[in-house]
Amino acid sequence: MEFPGNCKKSEHPQGTVRKIISLFKQNVHIDIKIRNGRRSKITERDEPALLAIIKHNCRAVSREIAVKGSHVIGKRVSKNTCLRSMKKMGYSFYKAKEKPLVSFKQRRN
Repeated sequence: MEFPGNCKKSEHPQGTVRKIISLFKQNVHIDIKIRNGRRSKITERDEPALLAIIKHNCRAVSREIAVKGSHVIGKRVSKNTCLRSMKKMGYSFYKAKEKPLVSFKQRRN
């Protein structure tokens, strides 16, 4: 069995490429997995607890939400994971603008 030129360039083993080509020739559909990658630490059961924390203090910083959430959920959760789940639940967030420092000229006036 000969391989097309682009298959030689791939880093996949020849056996894998050969199997995919033979399945394709037999008209067997190659299913693509719906979800790839790592699963989130926060499950659907944990989301209501995180939502209660957000509703209790809507001005809380993401780090505070992550610390309180990890105590309630019982898992160590990062602030980015909390932000992702907040966004998935429909809540938005923003980074507050830093207020400029007062210059020496402004202090004198």
